[in-house]
Amino acid sequence: MANSEKRDISRIQFQFYSIALIIILVWALIITRNFVVPLAWGFFFAVSMLPLVDWMEGKRMNRALAIII
Repeated sequence: MANSEKRDISRIQFQFYSIALIIILVWALIITRNFVVPLAWGFFFAVSMLPLVDWMEGKRMNRALAIII
């Protein structure tokens, strides 16, 4: 019987920790949205422009100039 009770407490603790972690992550994202959103857009833009920069480098253009263009 004691072993069964220990599993139930462990399961309840796991559920509590999972819900608490989700709440803390959502709270952290809300607090840092002024920093995270522009950073995410910048990352998306940089990754989407990478093929164009690689193509310009293939045409014997300097990497810095290709990035600036």
